[in-house]
Order: sequence, then structure tokens, then C-alpha cells
Amino acid sequence: MNIQYHFPEWKKGVSRIWHVINHVSKLFYDIPRTKTPENSEAAELLKTDNESYMKKCEDCVKQSQVDIYKQPTHSENIDPNYLLFDVYDEEIHGAIRRSWLQQKENDNKTQHLSWVQPGSLEPFSRSNT
Repeated sequence: MNIQYHFPEWKKGVSRIWHVINHVSKLFYDIPRTKTPENSEAAELLKTDNESYMKKCEDCVKQSQVDIYKQPTHSENIDPNYLLFDVYDEEIHGAIRRSWLQQKENDNKTQHLSWVQPGSLEPFSRSNT
């Protein structure tokens, strides 16, 4: 998927990963209207055989759930920003999970401050009043 048309330049302090995620998620809602699909086989299946399309989607999701835990084979070529995932282990991850859940409970009780004007994506667009 090439998103360079929509994000030709990444602007530090303005561009955010959630912008990309939001854009990509919207693409999934417009599959039938896509004029030049990246996966022509999937696009054709969607038009002609919805049942097979859904089966392939399920298979793809299942494979992704397995592949997400695979580690790169060549450690010297790893991008320092590459995300690596481990299977959840209560002994390793439990304490931080409980901490996050506790923090979320506490956050629900407090008022948050924001420097972004509602409806804007621009940092520090809200006045200090």
C-alpha cells in the first residue's frame, strides 16, 4: 500500500502515526470503490465470490496472528524502529499491565489538560485560558 500520495512529507511535530492509521482504516471501508487495488485477486473475489473472499480474509488474519510473534532472522539488519512482539506472559508483563489498568482507572477520575483546540490537529492551538 502506497500512502505517499496522502503523506508526501512527514512533518515532525505535526504528522502522527494515528493519521496514517486513520487513513488506512478508512481505505477498508471503500474497497468496492477502489479503482486500482493493490491486491487484484482480493478485489475480484470481493466482487464475485464474497464467501471465498471472507474465507481468505479469515485465513490472512489467522496467519498474521502467528506471524506477529516471529522474530527477524538477521539481527544485523534489524531496523532500530522495528516493532517486536512477544506472547503475553503474566510473569513478565503482568505488573506493567496492572499498572496501566490502575492508571486508566485513575485517569477516569481526573480532568485532562489539552493544548489542542477541539476539532484541530495542530499542537498548542488552544489558548491558555
